[in-house]
Amino acid sequence: MLTLEFKNLCAVMIGMVFWAGAAQASDCHALTDRAYPMYAQQDYASLSALVHSDQALVCPEQRFQLQRWSAALLWNQALALHQAGADIAQQEAVLLQVLDYAPLWQAHAALGDLASERNDHAQATRHYQQALDAIGNPALTPNEPVGMTERLFRKAQASRMLATDYVPTTRSRSGEPTGLASTAIRSFGVREVALPVQFEFGSVAFTLKGREAAEDLLDYLNRQGVNAITLIGHTDPVGSVAYNERLSLRRAQAVAEYLRTHGFSGQINTQGRGPHEPFVVDDPGRYTQEQQHQLHRRVELRRD
Repeated sequence: MLTLEFKNLCAVMIGMVFWAGAAQASDCHALTDRAYPMYAQQDYASLSALVHSDQALVCPEQRFQLQRWSAALLWNQALALHQAGADIAQQEAVLLQVLDYAPLWQAHAALGDLASERNDHAQATRHYQQALDAIGNPALTPNEPVGMTERLFRKAQASRMLATDYVPTTRSRSGEPTGLASTAIRSFGVREVALPVQFEFGSVAFTLKGREAAEDLLDYLNRQGVNAITLIGHTDPVGSVAYNERLSLRRAQAVAEYLRTHGFSGQINTQGRGPHEPFVVDDPGRYTQEQQHQLHRRVELRRD
């Protein structure tokens, strides 16, 4: 049986813990009150120092808000550098600082554009997919940039097809497929996605990149529990129309066969469109003729 003295001591200790918790909560709320004027006055140096202070470290919710404000101020700096025509390295340095604070979709999208300009399509793909993932997270992007998501999705598809090596689709912390494997990103519903399943010249044999793309496709279709898909083969305009129509169908069928023999149990329909539906890009002038042909040579996935 507890003695009276021990009971009283416990009561005092409980009261002290409650008081300490209430005091910390009050201090945490005061943290954002202290930080907001810094943000409003665009005082990045002071705000950054506060983010890294001992007080912020024990207030994770408020520190997250401070980090977002710091990222926003750095994003403004990056925009100013871009408008002033600063060199790419200088712009990238500031954009990477933005990401140190928060994965803003704007910073990832800008880094994707810069990587694309120097033909680093693998890096561009990574940043475009991370931009899509940030848009899909309401905590990171409270205001959905309607219309921008579809543009970024098209850029991500193009850069992934142009990349020398296969760039996997992104995954959430729980392992769920995201990025170019998404079925929806907020209000943007994903119906079709161009797959970088590449083949040997004039053949239905996968290249190394093509096989890695097929493996990734199989993984995320199974994870998503997809019941029915259509695979649509496309070619560039080089060669006869009849030959390209046959080749495009055979390539779609090759992907279907790979999926079936490696464990996909859903229904698969295949079509071949040959050169009749070229891949559409927002700015054709950014791509060489060969790059445009590479974009046209693809297999599209449609979830039925």
